[in-house]
Amino acid sequence: MSVSDFCRRTGICPPYRHLPPGGVPLPVGDIVAAAGTALATGWQRASGDAASGDAAHVALAALGTALHTLTGCRHAFALGTGRAALSVTLQAMRRLAPARDVVLLPAYTSYSVAAAAVHAGLLVRLYDLDPATLAPRMEDVTAQLDDRVLAVVACHLFGYPVPTGALRDLCHGAGAMLVDDAAQAMGARSADGLAGTTGDAGLFSLARGKNITAVDGGLVVTDDDALAAAVAGLVPWAALPCTASTATTASAMPSATTAATTAATPSAPGPAPGLATGEVSGAAPGEASGTTSSGPAAGKAPAPAQGRAAEAVADMRLLARVVVLRLFLNPSLYWVPASLPFLGIGTSRFDPDFEVGPLRPLQATLAARAMARLDAINGDRSRVATALEQRLHHVPGLRTLCVQPGATPVHLRLPVLPEACEWPGDTVPEASRLGLVRSYPLSLQDLAAEAPRLAAHLLPGPDCPASRWLAATLLTLPTHAGVTEDDMDAMADNLSAVMAGVSAGEMPDLSASAMSGVAAGGTSGGTTCGSYEAVRACPAAGIAVSGRPDGGAR
Repeated sequence: MSVSDFCRRTGICPPYRHLPPGGVPLPVGDIVAAAGTALATGWQRASGDAASGDAAHVALAALGTALHTLTGCRHAFALGTGRAALSVTLQAMRRLAPARDVVLLPAYTSYSVAAAAVHAGLLVRLYDLDPATLAPRMEDVTAQLDDRVLAVVACHLFGYPVPTGALRDLCHGAGAMLVDDAAQAMGARSADGLAGTTGDAGLFSLARGKNITAVDGGLVVTDDDALAAAVAGLVPWAALPCTASTATTASAMPSATTAATTAATPSAPGPAPGLATGEVSGAAPGEASGTTSSGPAAGKAPAPAQGRAAEAVADMRLLARVVVLRLFLNPSLYWVPASLPFLGIGTSRFDPDFEVGPLRPLQATLAARAMARLDAINGDRSRVATALEQRLHHVPGLRTLCVQPGATPVHLRLPVLPEACEWPGDTVPEASRLGLVRSYPLSLQDLAAEAPRLAAHLLPGPDCPASRWLAATLLTLPTHAGVTEDDMDAMADNLSAVMAGVSAGEMPDLSASAMSGVAAGGTSGGTTCGSYEAVRACPAAGIAVSGRPDGGAR
């Protein structure tokens, strides 16, 4: 019997039921297996006994096999965080094209994407998004592609895949590369293929709140031999010990090093300016490269001098975080961490001074076991999202994102937007106990005003009104396994009450003109799509709107 059923039948209800906005449960069996990996690696470190096999190698190889089975990619790397994975990828790309120093980013995305670009020592240009689909606005990308652009990063936000084929061709035609960022969309598919496998490099995140989790972590995949060699030159310890021949091929990534490095490519991968082999940059533009951290997170293999005791302590701390995550993702207990502001639960921070370190073997065990259940996890989320959309279909004035033709989203969260320029009362109707929270409260162009490090790397470019409007208005609903039918009813009732305060014709309607390129009937939940031109006319699209950052960790 579920908690909600018990509450309804007995009248005895938990006093503090609080839905997390995201997350995936960690089964006890996975935690036990991860603890076993930690014990085995600790024993081998202490005794030097490797007769039964290297436990760390076995754990990482299992993750490599699982990743190759999912993606079909020939090269894979595992790092401690998603932003570290992106930073290393960008630095490796620059090794192949040292004359290129600019990366194009979506103006509405995780702050960690921008932090990774700054950490890599690159300059940043921004492009706007289609407010109906969150796909890149191709006009903005085209206008900014020149011989300085190293790469374009495309993000599949909230598990909604965006088309990348035309974007990839555009990049390669300009000698740039495409980073297919599937940090929020592991398992999603667009008409162009599996998210994370349609660029020159792909990224996945294992952070809390993602499709699967190992508490934290980032994965890089590529089929480009030269790019893989450049990544390995920076972080040789991050390569996963697995080859494509040991796994079932699910897809194949395009290899475009030649096209991406036409302007300036050495005959063999060489370091970016100021980078020696094995060194990971944290420098500002024009500064000498150097790490901003120490120890195993400095872009080098974990030093033996760190000691067995320190390694054991690190594993114990990580296991403690695993257990805490297991306990407090429970809606009956989540109120405890959510009520402690110093924890910063769900807060997005722009922090380019992060460490670049390895994914620990126990995390590899968690990730590999979760990856085996990926289809089931994503299927459960999609069922919750569908049920929510059916309820919201009857709420006037709301719309969800338009699903691209041929796409299969995985619904990490369910984004909801007003059909008008703003919400009633010009306030996003957050309800934290129901898991209804905003995402990134500032577009990157406005974040730069509050983040001097980003401002120093940001180049002039087109205004991004849709991204500013999304930051001001987008609300996300939880879709994880802890959401019950009663929770969904409560969310719909809450939003119905909010929208009931709006009289017909009170605010401009954004739904009259659907975005071109979206198939008829392709909208989620039967709602209509907002047009880019209509969004540009909204007040929130022209001003910075601050608020509580609830984007979550990357």
